[in-house]
Amino acid sequence: LLGVFLALCAMAIAVVTPLALKREKSYSSNVGEAGALPTMISSAEPTISTFPSLPPVTDIPSEYPSEAPTGSPAPSGSPTSERFGAIKSVVLSAMDAATAPFESGRDLLEDEESAQFRALRWMADVDARRVDPQEDKEGVVQRYAIAAFHFATGGNDTWTDSYGFLSGDHECDWHGERPSLYHPHPNGASCSEVNGTVEVIHLFGSGLRGKFPEEIGLLTGLKLVDLANNALHGTLPASISDLTSLRDLSLYFNSISGTIPSSIGRLTGLVELFLHWNNLNGTIPTEMNRLTNLEQLSMGRNPLTGTMPFAAGRLINLRRVKVYGTLLQTVSPGIFAPMLTHLDLSDGKFSGTLPPELWNATNLVAVDLSNNSFTGTLPEAVNVLPGLKEFHVERNGLSGSLPWSLGRHTALKEIYCHLNAFTGEIPTSIGRLTDLKELILSRNKLGGTVPDIWTELRDLRLLLLDANELSGPIPPSLAQNRYDLSRFSIANTSMTGDMAPVCLATKRQKPLILADCYGGANRSEIGCACCSVCCGDDERGSELTTDSLNLDRWFGEGVLRACYRVSTRWPR
Repeated sequence: LLGVFLALCAMAIAVVTPLALKREKSYSSNVGEAGALPTMISSAEPTISTFPSLPPVTDIPSEYPSEAPTGSPAPSGSPTSERFGAIKSVVLSAMDAATAPFESGRDLLEDEESAQFRALRWMADVDARRVDPQEDKEGVVQRYAIAAFHFATGGNDTWTDSYGFLSGDHECDWHGERPSLYHPHPNGASCSEVNGTVEVIHLFGSGLRGKFPEEIGLLTGLKLVDLANNALHGTLPASISDLTSLRDLSLYFNSISGTIPSSIGRLTGLVELFLHWNNLNGTIPTEMNRLTNLEQLSMGRNPLTGTMPFAAGRLINLRRVKVYGTLLQTVSPGIFAPMLTHLDLSDGKFSGTLPPELWNATNLVAVDLSNNSFTGTLPEAVNVLPGLKEFHVERNGLSGSLPWSLGRHTALKEIYCHLNAFTGEIPTSIGRLTDLKELILSRNKLGGTVPDIWTELRDLRLLLLDANELSGPIPPSLAQNRYDLSRFSIANTSMTGDMAPVCLATKRQKPLILADCYGGANRSEIGCACCSVCCGDDERGSELTTDSLNLDRWFGEGVLRACYRVSTRWPR
């Protein structure tokens, strides 16, 4: 039996072995047909175990986020080099295709310390999203541009929040969860819901530091850029002119320097342009006349020079213009657009006469031309400005009479004409301004008597007529309906009379009152028991300053000559 069993086993082995060998040969052949390496590669190709090992996690630069998915395979040495080159080629092609030249972008891609190189390296070696440079060139350019922006402006080293930047998520999700306090968009980057194109970069007050990166010009779908209240420096790159879809550009409260590029005239869709509080210099380019959709323009607190180049009939949609605190010298009539509501040219070097076109802006609400070197007369208004509420021309060299037409703008709440050289009498038409709250005519050469026009001006809070050549009695209507008066001055004039009715009318609010009451009832021009400051002709020992009375805004800085604090006695 044993012999028979052994014979049967030998026969089975003889049959099965050839079949197994044949099956193994067939499996190997099938694998070669489906996935074998090309025949040009020699059979001596190294095995998988001989390829370079993956870099350890500790080799990833610290600025890259650590929250990349742990399951994401890191590229090996050779594929990384190929991917880096492919991404770089796509970016360079995008730069070449741009209308505006990239002044330093190409060179910076070769500098391993630059933000641009670091952005390339991050996309090639670390980015878990692995955008395909062959299949999605636009996606590569967009992701690179935002990554380069992140590195160039401090990134995780200075930003107050990462907002998800450099995560494995799509760049459209690199933003906070809630809209910011002053803006409907959350801080970070936001995209069109239709095609995933970045339309908003909103990083107001987010701790950005560094030069303004020109790669932002690659994000040609941008409609809003708000980088205000940061520490950006350098110049405005020419590439910004490729953002032809841009509607809102806010860069105020930074340290951006250099000139405003003439290519900004290509941004014809701009509605809001805020560049105030930077270090921009030179002249305003005439190309800005092309920004015919512009509604808000703010360029204050920049050392801009020359003239305002705005031509008449071009910027017809302007509503708010703030060009205060500059070195500009000439106002162009084109600034007075028919839709203009707010104009602020204060604290500058403007000179010459006020253009009569001022009164063509019939929608004006507020005008501030204060603290300049304007001369000549204040032109009579040829049009009624029904919405005008604030009119400031103080601290200039204006002369002549105050125009009677001031009283035609019946919505006026503030008239500031102090520290000029106005002559003539106070126009009686001011009595029509029943909404008037503040009338400051101090430090002029106004003469004649003060008209009795104050009965209907019930909301007056400030009435300063001091340091003029006014004479005559105190008009009775000054004591009527004085419910809100907080400061009242007729000091350093030649007015006479008794302030008792005014004291009685204002005893509830007890305003600061200044008059020529120094020396007592027998020696002073004004009798005033409720005056806080009395002035006279004797200047000896006078050390009272405008600052100590919080009056420097209207009186100017310095000593109030021949004026002294006195004890007040309000009527019971």
